Amino acid sequence: MIAARNLIIDKAPTRPSERAKEDLTTVMINIVVIPIIRKFLPNNFLLDKVLPYLIYTCLKIRLYKVGAEILVFIVQNTKITPNFLSLTYAFLGAIGGIFLASNNQSLILISLILFFSKDLFDSADGLLARLTKQTSELGELLDNWGAQVGTYSFLCGFGIYLYHKNGEEYFAALAIIIVLIK
Repeated sequence: MIAARNLIIDKAPTRPSERAKEDLTTVMINIVVIPIIRKFLPNNFLLDKVLPYLIYTCLKIRLYKVGAEILVFIVQNTKITPNFLSLTYAFLGAIGGIFLASNNQSLILISLILFFSKDLFDSADGLLARLTKQTSELGELLDNWGAQVGTYSFLCGFGIYLYHKNGEEYFAALAIIIVLIK
């Protein structure tokens, strides 16, 4: 588990002096940057808009890192390859788009969970590839392809969801046109 974590963080073990620098950077941001932002932004803007976004992003990144470490720890001694994790990432994106396009509230909720958690597999495939020394150009292509499948599935699914919600066909047509233009 520690080896997997070290591969995520700069591919090398973190020395205490480097951790001290990271802690110092965090302190400097809290002492210097945030007061400057508070001085120039409207009073509630930082608390209402910026801070919740930063907390959400920090928690999401932490979830992906830790989740990927746990997933890699579980599959590192199995026959599961990094490319299989990339294909799983693409498959979850496609299934999420199909579920989002359904008119079933339970499937829509499942699709949102899938779209939120599929990036765990995206983080884990690269980590597993570096850990098992199986990096390849095919893996990089599959990773990019999986991201495209997820993006297009979400766009189409969301357009069809809006069509079901509002009954206006141009939402679905607009989503499909956006996918075709990209």
